[in-house]
Amino acid sequence: MQPAAIKRVCVWLDISYKTMQRYISGEANAPRSVCFALYHESSYGRELGFTEAYNDRQVMSREINDLRAEVRSLTASLKDAQANKNGSTYGAANDSNYGVKPLTRKPHAFTSFKRRTVRRFHN
Repeated sequence: MQPAAIKRVCVWLDISYKTMQRYISGEANAPRSVCFALYHESSYGRELGFTEAYNDRQVMSREINDLRAEVRSLTASLKDAQANKNGSTYGAANDSNYGVKPLTRKPHAFTSFKRRTVRRFHN
């Protein structure tokens, strides 16, 4: 490392230049806080932080999508319940088919056409 770069790091860590020289030469052991600070400012430490942030974002976006799907499902169930509250298509509680939705079948294309033509002529 060049002396100018070492001086910038010393200013950033708020330690003296001589102390940093002792750490580099091995005369003194650098404290853990200095090692962690230098590691997290290195390219490896920054990549670690970016990776953790990216992974957290992926997990959160999956969770958000799952929650949105559940909200859609619950909203549909609520709309169905509100529609059946007024229409009461389920019948009485002691009916044999209580809670079973009636099958709604779409008519065949020809019969729906036939109905329209019949209505057209009789109106």
